[in-house]
Amino acid sequence: MPTDTSFFEEKNPFPPLRITKKEYENKLSEKIEFGRSLLRKTELPSETTDRLIAHRKLWEKSISVLIDRAFEDNSIHYTDFMNRGSNRMLNTELLRNAKTNREAKLIEERYEISKTLNWLHTHKGAIVLFEESQTVVIFSNEENTIPKQSDISKMVNNKCFIIHGHDETQKYKISRFITERLKKETIILHEQPSRGKAIIEKFEKHSNVDFAIAIWTADDIGKANVEKDYKPRARQNVVLETGYFVGKLGREKVIILREKGVEIPSDFLGVIYIDLEGGWEEKLRQEIEAIYESI
Repeated sequence: MPTDTSFFEEKNPFPPLRITKKEYENKLSEKIEFGRSLLRKTELPSETTDRLIAHRKLWEKSISVLIDRAFEDNSIHYTDFMNRGSNRMLNTELLRNAKTNREAKLIEERYEISKTLNWLHTHKGAIVLFEESQTVVIFSNEENTIPKQSDISKMVNNKCFIIHGHDETQKYKISRFITERLKKETIILHEQPSRGKAIIEKFEKHSNVDFAIAIWTADDIGKANVEKDYKPRARQNVVLETGYFVGKLGREKVIILREKGVEIPSDFLGVIYIDLEGGWEEKLRQEIEAIYESI
């Protein structure tokens, strides 16, 4: 009597490719080469950090587009890509030793680029395990390119979220400068209608902005247990909301305007900060213009 061995046959856990293995391998090689070029640019003194960050994010986006189009079911590979480098931690000691904001940003960029390059190399090495679909499609060149500038422009809304503490004078002064001089709409949360929403819901609803300004004024004091003297600090909710926008928009799109002496936690190294004492307007204008140039 013949034995049914289908039960013992091991099923390939990976979804089939919609393109040939060779074509997919070539496209991954292109992504790797572009990533290497980005890594080289981090060593160039003439390269602006904002432009580098923008190119890196577009490169990552193009990789996710490739994964989406290359497989019949991209969930496994897409999740793997989004979790890349979760077991590799950024060396915070390097950040603490950075002498300038630019140096700190470049350290972070090398980490992000290397993390994605490592994933690409590992993923490319696994191609031998993938199977081709019975129906193979041919990509046009446009289907796997970095998003077009026209598509990116649609995501710009010329809005800025103002995070603030108790200093009403500074809040309105900065908001007025951004609105009148830079022609950007400012979002101040308590001025927006609640419509029955909880604070967190209201916050999330109005957080779809191009960049955020966090006004860190000396509304609080605190110190570590090992320290003797108390130091001026921003309100806890101001620090929390700043962290939210760093996570949502990226460090390069959050600007801290700091009152003299206010402590900046080490977790915020790499975030742009400007002292409120003297000449902050011109510095803020330059940083905001750089944000839109990178977009």
